Amino acid sequence: MLPVHRSALATLTILTALSAWNEFFWPFLVGRSESVRVMAVAINAFRQQQAGGTPDWSGLMACTVLGIVPIAVLVVFFGRRVVESFQYTGPKWDQNQPPAYRACADAFEKQNPDIRIKITQTGWFDYWNALSAAFVLGTAPDVITDHLARYPEFVQNNLLVDLGPLITRDKVATDIYFGGLVKVWGKEGKQYGLPKDWDTIAIVYNKEMLQKAGIDPKSLSDLDWNPKDGGSFGRLIAQLSVDASGKQGSMPVSILKMSNNMGC
Repeated sequence: MLPVHRSALATLTILTALSAWNEFFWPFLVGRSESVRVMAVAINAFRQQQAGGTPDWSGLMACTVLGIVPIAVLVVFFGRRVVESFQYTGPKWDQNQPPAYRACADAFEKQNPDIRIKITQTGWFDYWNALSAAFVLGTAPDVITDHLARYPEFVQNNLLVDLGPLITRDKVATDIYFGGLVKVWGKEGKQYGLPKDWDTIAIVYNKEMLQKAGIDPKSLSDLDWNPKDGGSFGRLIAQLSVDASGKQGSMPVSILKMSNNMGC
């Protein structure tokens, strides 16, 4: 079991040593002899000895360096063990995608040998339930696989970071993506994601029906939708919905009632 936990033990060793090395108050209270002073107390005593005159800056710098070197050596020695423990677990809900993701992960691991990527398969609903629970518990991963139908809710609850400044800082090329794929992950001037793939989504329409209704097919590219009134997409559907008597769903209710009363 020890090899499995060596990264955790290395991390614990560094944190414990750092805490003990920087300890001041307790050693200051109980350590009355100069021979048993810890480094932090010794540096403080050296500084106080210079209080009556000009501080010995070179001496203080030398003491500070002596205090840093042991911890630096410890971090260098154990640091690689800590880095080796980095692992990203990427859950997926589409059973057709893991082979392609595994190929990408293998290429990434080859360039970054200190990082391991584990890809797990989970169901659609299980994935979002687990992610929501992780957000509540504060254990959500730094990077997630998101979905256009889900991310507005995460944005509304302030759960996603604006990637815009990071994209600018790291000079990430966004023109490598097809069409407007980057744009759909933006909202109110902020960028909450980058595309990893895309689905083929299209509107199939009857040309003759649109022509009779006086609708330009090009306008279909600008449709929007909202849960309150259906947006322009809802209005389009209503306009194209014609009953047996020729009445459109987009006609005001009062006109429909009048038409029915008149026997039209």
